[in-house]
Order: sequence, then C-alpha cells, then structure tokens
Amino acid sequence: MSDEIEISGGGSTMVATDGMRAGLDQLRHLQHHLESCHREVAAMTVNGIAPRATSSLLDASHELHLASTRCRRLVTAVTTSIELYSEANHAVLTAVRSASSVAAWEVGFMLYSNPSLAGGLLVAGLGILGLGMSTGLLGFALGLVRSFAREHPALLNNHVLPEIISEIEMNCDDFWDGLHGRPYGSAARKAQSMKGGPDDGYGHPSELALSASAIATALAQLGMLRETGIRVERVRHTLAIRPVDSVASLFAGIPVASAQIGNARVRIDRYVMPDGSLHWVVYVAGTIDFNPVPGTEPFDMTSNIHGVGHGISPGHPEGTPEQTAASTRAVLEMMHEAGISPTDPVMIVGHSQGGTAATEVAARGEFNVRAVASFGSPVGQMIVPGDIKHFIVKNMEDPVAAMGGPDRDPAAIIYRRDMTAAHALHPGSAFASHTGDAYPSFARKLDHQHSELGRELHDFVHDFTAGATAGESEYWRAERVPAASDPALQGAAK
Repeated sequence: MSDEIEISGGGSTMVATDGMRAGLDQLRHLQHHLESCHREVAAMTVNGIAPRATSSLLDASHELHLASTRCRRLVTAVTTSIELYSEANHAVLTAVRSASSVAAWEVGFMLYSNPSLAGGLLVAGLGILGLGMSTGLLGFALGLVRSFAREHPALLNNHVLPEIISEIEMNCDDFWDGLHGRPYGSAARKAQSMKGGPDDGYGHPSELALSASAIATALAQLGMLRETGIRVERVRHTLAIRPVDSVASLFAGIPVASAQIGNARVRIDRYVMPDGSLHWVVYVAGTIDFNPVPGTEPFDMTSNIHGVGHGISPGHPEGTPEQTAASTRAVLEMMHEAGISPTDPVMIVGHSQGGTAATEVAARGEFNVRAVASFGSPVGQMIVPGDIKHFIVKNMEDPVAAMGGPDRDPAAIIYRRDMTAAHALHPGSAFASHTGDAYPSFARKLDHQHSELGRELHDFVHDFTAGATAGESEYWRAERVPAASDPALQGAAK
C-alpha cells in the first residue's frame, strides 16, 4: 500500500486518495479551460479576403470542441470510477457487518434468556477485577503486556486491530437489543424513526455511548471511573506569538506536558484581527494518566470513558453535568475564564482524548466554534452542527482512533493514511501509530496536498488568523476536586 492520504466526507459519498482527487481537479480545470478557449475562438470573425484564416478558425473551433467534450467525458468516467469503488467497498462492508450484527444480537439474547448466566459472568468478572486490583496482579499483568507490546510494536499497530475494534463497537446496538430482549434490528428501526437528533444523527444516544456509560457505572462500584468536580488555573502567559498558518503548526501548538509550562494540558491563543475582532485557537492535549481510579488529573482514563459516553448515565439518556468528562468540563471552564465571548470565532484542535473534548465542546454550542480538528481521537460517533467545519485525521493502524466506532458525521472531512507504508515500526513504542511522530508527520503531509478537498484543512487554518496584528498565548491546567467543591456540580450525586 502507498503512503497516499485517503479522503472522504465533506458531504460526499466518495472515498478516494488525494492523488485521485488531485487528478480529477486537474481534469476539471483543463475542461473549463478548453471550453473557455472554444467560446473565444468561436466568437472570432475573419475578414472575407482571408478564406484560409476562416477555415483555420473553424478547424480550431471544431478541435477545441472535440477536446473539451472528451475531457468532460473523462471527468465523468473518473468520477464514476471513484463512486463505483465506494459502492463496492460499501457493499462488502455491509455484508460483513450484517453477519457480525446478527452474531452480536445472538450473544446478547443468549444472556437475556439466561439471566443466571449473565449475572454469574458479571459477578465473576467484577470479582476477578477486584481481586487483581487488591493483590496487584492486575498492574503486574498490564506491565507485562506493555513491555511485550513495546518490543513487538506490530501487535498494536496494524490494520486488523482497528477493524476488529470498530466492528465490535458498531455491533453494540445489536448486542444491547438482544440483552434487553428486543427483536433483532430494533435499534436500526428506532434510528430510522428518529432522524434529525443531535446525539448520533438519529435523535437518540448511540449504543456505543450507552455501553461506555454502562461500563463506567459498573466499575464505579469498585471505585473506578467515577467522575468528580474540577478546578482550573492559568499557569503561563506568553505575549507576541505568530499566527498559526499550517496544519503542522496547528498540531505543534498542542501542549506537551512539561514543567516549563506547568504541565498544562490546554493552550488558548488570542489574536487581534485587522478589524479589531478577536479570533481564538484552543489546543487540547490527550490522556496523561491511565489509572482507572481517578486521582487529581482530569485528562485520565475516567475522562476517556465518559468522553465516549457523552455524559450519559442510567436513567438520563440526555446526559448530565456530573457524568460529562472532566476534561471536557475543564476546557469549557478555561475558555470562559480566558474571556472568550459567545460570538468570538473559535477554532479548536486536539489529539487523542483532547480531540474528543474538543469535538464535544464544538457540539455543545456554548461558543462560536468555526472549526474543530481531531488527530487520532475516538470521535467516530460524534456529530457537530452543520455550520462547523469538522476535520478528522487518523492513521489506519491507530487503535485509539478506532475506539470511537465508525464515522457517523456525514459532513466531516476525514483524512486517513496507511502509516506503516512509509514508516517502519521499531521496538520501543507500543502505540507508534498514535504517539511520537505519527501525527506530526501526517500534519506535515496535509500541508502539501493538491486536491481541493485535500487542502481544505490547511487553507482554513491558514486563513483563520491571517492578517492578525497581535497574538498572545495562555497555558491552562486543571485538577480533580470532590464534586461538592465544584459549583458547576452542586447537587450532583457523588
């Protein structure tokens, strides 16, 4: 496979590499140029004393007409080829997913039909997990897995694992149907009858979000994945920054934890535009604490799960503040305290969990977000309002991005690439497709795309702060506090 970038979305059903799109754009440009030349030549008149010139003009007009017609047919043929490829790809995926969805429903219905089996498995699972945590065996086992994965990076950086993860998550709907004793296909029929809602595009929370909520609720009994309150603080202020002008510089703005910036996880840039208005760019970093038991860091595993769950809790499918990921609540509070008004244009970008928080902020509508970009984030099930540019960037081998499930936002522009086609995997990094140079190199490549859709992210980034007369940065961090200490969560259940 090549290192070309595959692009889809943007309101189109077509899937193609940037090379194919660039070629199609060039053909369309040539077609328009030929048609323009034909019109100009056809409009020319020649003095009657020059019959040869008249004949030559007629010949030229005829040849230009033929050339423009052939070019138009070629444009149609290439477009049709891309569409047919997309349709064939969709047909194969549909067949595979139909079989796996039936299997998922069967497993769920088997547990529904045998409540003693389901209860026994749940109790046994929680018991084994609790025993592993209390004896330290769980941490020891995870340490062995991490060490093995570092020495054998292909274990977690391949095309198969993300596909498996995506298929499992796509079948959550059918599994939950079976587990609740509902007929096969109930979720799909419900989706069809409730189109137009804000959660998953069909008016009800996605089953992936419900699954994440169920996991959080179950593990909360063991002290894990319990949400808390948060407190935010500005840790550094930097004056005189340059406008962001490329995808590479946009990604480079995402904070990397260090003492120099007070271990900040969020950066907020403020730009004064030529007309005196303010434009803001918000950068959100990813997970830094992977312990399922929440400590003081809100960018942790608890926020990961609640971020996918979108604040949903049992009995509250519309979402509740106390179940919204702490990282999302932290970003919202930081933006308010930084002085961003509801009308100021905002661009927000994040990596990994930071992209999930950024997309959730955009979807909530508290700010005038013009664009959101996520790199390697599990945001497949998330949809933002149609007037917001939605850019999703992910490596095909990245298992973290795959955890968001299949992409549902029809307006999102999705950039994918086969990272291992051009980058060899070396021992030392368990998630080479997610960390290190995985996305900085992708961002640099996006700055050199040739097709119109391929350049859309670069062009938006470049134009958003173009001409800014002044800019300054603020670095922010947050910490978890008891829910009772957070005014935003007063009255929330602990």
